[in-house]
Formats: sequence, structure tokens, C-alpha cells
Amino acid sequence: MRIRHGMTHSPEYKAFVDAKYRCQNPNIVHYQHYGGRGIKFQFTSFQEFYAEIGPRPSKLHSLDRIENTGHYEPGNIRWATKAEQSRNTSRTILDESTVSVIRTAFANGIKKITLARVLNVPIRLVRQVVTNQTWKQPIPYEGHQC
Repeated sequence: MRIRHGMTHSPEYKAFVDAKYRCQNPNIVHYQHYGGRGIKFQFTSFQEFYAEIGPRPSKLHSLDRIENTGHYEPGNIRWATKAEQSRNTSRTILDESTVSVIRTAFANGIKKITLARVLNVPIRLVRQVVTNQTWKQPIPYEGHQC
């Protein structure tokens, strides 16, 4: 017997179905950017998905993966605006100030996932900064110059 949730025509259900198809249906236009590169949809039901993400805050929000290279799974999805999503891509560019904040905070024991959330950047970039895979030359901190 199927469980009825009464949300078939909701934006939340549309986000669920669209994400699932992007990962599982090679006939979908954007499959190559999702399922085609290994992104998996790991929710077993709409109820599980909805319990994780909750109601869409506004019409300006759409489904986003927190870790852009991660799967659609518990702990890695959120509602985000287009501006937030544009900062959560493989094309995100860091500036010297952000790199300095990341390195200093990480050196002081702040976790990478916390830094990514606070700075609204992908955790992948935080990892690359702290392991010198990007911005290879550590930026010396000189304080504020007047």
C-alpha cells in the first residue's frame, strides 16, 4: 500500500522528483552534471526527504546541495536562493581576506564544515585552502592598515 502525503503538487515534491531524475535518468538534459558524474539521490521516500529539508521558505528558494560534489542525502541538502547557489559552485573564487580567515580559524580549531557554513562557501574550497591545494602561498597576516 502506498503512503499518501498530499503534497504531489507542492514545490517541495517537485524538487524531490527533479533531483531524483537528474541523478537517475540519463535521458534528462542535465543528467551529465548529476548522475553522469556520480551524484546519487539517496532518499528512499518523499517523506524522508521532506523530514530532512522541511517547507520551502519562499519562492526565491530552490533545492541545493551544501557540498556541491556530494550526494542528495541527509545533511547535504538545503533551500537556497540563487545568490547562495551561485557561491556554491566549482567556479567559486576566493579573495585574500576569505583565505586568511579560513586558515586562521582552522589553525584555531574551527572545523572545516563550520567554516564552510559560516562563510557560505563549499567545504571543498575550505579543504583546498587548508591543504594548500589552492592559494598555495599562505598569505601573511598584517592586520588592518590605516
